[in-house]
Amino acid sequence: MRQKLSISLTIGTFIALMAVTGGILLLFGGNTVDSSKRLHSVDVEIQADMASPDDLASLDDDLEAETENEIASETNQQEEYAETSEGSETETNKANTVQQEDSEEFEDVELEEKVVLGDPDFEETEFGAIPAVVDNPTDTKVLEAYSLTPPKVKRNTQALYSLLILDFGLSEKINSAIYGNLPEFSTLIASPYVANLPQKVAEARNNNFEVWLNVPLENTNGVISDNGPYTLRSKATLEQNTNRLHNIMSSSLAIPGLYTSARNKTNASSDLRFLLTEGKERGYGLFLQGKSGAPEFYLSRNENLEIRQEDFNSFIDQTLQQSKGIMVVEANPKAFKVIKELTERMSRQGLQLVPLTRLVRSDI
Repeated sequence: MRQKLSISLTIGTFIALMAVTGGILLLFGGNTVDSSKRLHSVDVEIQADMASPDDLASLDDDLEAETENEIASETNQQEEYAETSEGSETETNKANTVQQEDSEEFEDVELEEKVVLGDPDFEETEFGAIPAVVDNPTDTKVLEAYSLTPPKVKRNTQALYSLLILDFGLSEKINSAIYGNLPEFSTLIASPYVANLPQKVAEARNNNFEVWLNVPLENTNGVISDNGPYTLRSKATLEQNTNRLHNIMSSSLAIPGLYTSARNKTNASSDLRFLLTEGKERGYGLFLQGKSGAPEFYLSRNENLEIRQEDFNSFIDQTLQQSKGIMVVEANPKAFKVIKELTERMSRQGLQLVPLTRLVRSDI
């Protein structure tokens, strides 16, 4: 009887447990299936991104081959570099040498500092604007304002000299030959009869050439010659000479100085004294060719430099002795290349070319 009861209880308990389990499955069965599906889908996605053992083996082979190619390429590059390193070093040395030479050339033409306090004053005349009379010592002169900034003096320089080219502006052929053949920092002496001089002055300055104005004086060597309507004459009235000089001054404003040939002239001549007085009062630099006090070498356009070689050598010796000199050349395109060769020779001898204002401001 107890055995049957026990069996009955056991069966009843089992049935009860089954009922409870069935209820739990009914409550949570749906979520469990969904979760199973989600887990399965994630597992599939992961498997899709993963490489199979065969893929990995193939990838290893590819990587190994790629690595070998990179190593081979790097080796080839190193071998090429080794083969060309000597040549590259040579080229580098050449480049450095050229760069050094360029640097030295740049240092050769390094410019001095120029301080200008302000713009010069001008006054209007019937011919145009001309520099005003400088009354105050602190006023800026045209000599200071429009002088070309000179190169710095080199260490091995023994003397300074200026190269003056006459008759600038009268011919486009001459102008082109000047810029193409003569060295920078030469001084161009413009004729007072040049048309459109301001434009020509601007072009010259852009090419590192200084421009002065030529003021013609009458000849006093016994030969009557006509130097044009702007010529200052000893027997002209003060008004006549004033008008002529002011007409010359008004041809261009950016002019630092006035040049004239004072050969065969005495300091007592009225036209020369008038030019000196008027030029200084208006702040110009003045250069009287033949009376500068420095060694001078003059070459006309009709002269052959070869027959003047002895005179030229004497000029160089005197320039070295006095530390300054002036070379004046009448414009002649055929002679410009020879002139440039001479300036290069003079440079090797310790003579440095500078604009004329550099010497004038040094009390030449």
